[in-house]
Amino acid sequence: MRNRKYEICKFSFYDLTGMQTHLENMALHGWFIDRISNYTWMYRRGTPKKLHYCVSYYLKASIYEPEPCDGQQEFQELCEHTGWSLAAQNGKMLILCNEYENPIPVHTDPKDEVEAIQKISSSWIGQYVMCLMLALLYSGSLWINLRAHPVQTLSNGVVLAATGIMCVGVIFQIMDMVFYIWWLIRAKKAADMGEFVETPSGIHRAFLPVLYLLLTVYAALLVYRTQYSMKKYTLAMLFIILGGVVLVTKTREMLKKKKVAAERNMMITVLLTIVYSAIAVSAVGYVLLGTGTANQPNANELAITGAELTGADEKEYETAIDRRESILVTRTIVRQTTAEGSKGTKLTYHIVDVNIKSIMKICTEDYLHRYDGTVWASDLEYQADDPSQWNACAAWKLYNPDNKEMHYLIQYSNRIVELITDIKLTDNQIRICAERIQPEIK
Repeated sequence: MRNRKYEICKFSFYDLTGMQTHLENMALHGWFIDRISNYTWMYRRGTPKKLHYCVSYYLKASIYEPEPCDGQQEFQELCEHTGWSLAAQNGKMLILCNEYENPIPVHTDPKDEVEAIQKISSSWIGQYVMCLMLALLYSGSLWINLRAHPVQTLSNGVVLAATGIMCVGVIFQIMDMVFYIWWLIRAKKAADMGEFVETPSGIHRAFLPVLYLLLTVYAALLVYRTQYSMKKYTLAMLFIILGGVVLVTKTREMLKKKKVAAERNMMITVLLTIVYSAIAVSAVGYVLLGTGTANQPNANELAITGAELTGADEKEYETAIDRRESILVTRTIVRQTTAEGSKGTKLTYHIVDVNIKSIMKICTEDYLHRYDGTVWASDLEYQADDPSQWNACAAWKLYNPDNKEMHYLIQYSNRIVELITDIKLTDNQIRICAERIQPEIK
């Protein structure tokens, strides 16, 4: 039988009555609060009984203090005279419990309670505003990338996962602030009349654990459908972030147990965070440098090979594949090069599978105009070609005189293909390519 139980905190910082009611219900089922953090609560099992809980903020308390400061100690001693004992603490938040049938309330003046919550809200709202600003900057960067490189952005499962999670987080933060302001207006009016007002967090908070689970599954699916190097990068980032949180938290708690002064504890913790972040950035760079594309893949994995088009020996070619995949777009880039003097031709092709028809036009326009602004293509653009020879919906071609390369762009119902060669394809070579690049009919 489990003697410990963990729970995601479903309450906003100002929802004192909601937390108190929840803790009392848990005690009736034999679970008593033991430790708390900003995001999780830990319970210990015991004999079910009726308890009264009070959630209070002591503004001079700190998460770095090894022991309660003098003022907090006096406050706790006063509470103990009326049966209230400290059950758990996280920084300025104190959770007190009382076994008396009708205990004397800890707070008797509603104005004091509202004032304490307002002072606490400054740090929480500051965090919300900072997150919203970061989200705004991220959205601007994402929009710029989406406008400049739609296919590259839409085929990145990691970016899509981060965007989805960020959007949900922003919505939650906005709802939190709206519910808080709504409660604060009512609480101030009631406090002027000497009355307390209940502090509901909002219905969105009740679904927080389910939402975390859905977001985790969503992110996992998007990352699962991306290329190996990006999976490696994502897992490395996740490990580094979680490792950093654990390291900093454990260090802070260890220093508290050793009775290190709060100022020194904070200085050491902040310094550790900075050093760890610098090391983490270097580690991520190392991971990215170590994640290359696969060389010399099996010829059966390739849609087309230069050897098929020219009759050259497969061994003369060096091949590299770059694959990005998301639930919206899958993009595969294959590059085949040969040594000087070889009879083989250089070949590069992009195969873009679009899973949603509504973004097909955006992806096609991306390839039609992806050379705009480049020096060599300043006066060149794709010209319409006969799509029937490719068995396609549309086709274009472009000749680059500087690199002596032919660019062929072919559009199917759900696929876009760009072929780049250093020779002009013959009718027979086009027929071979058309047979190999056509999407399977489902």
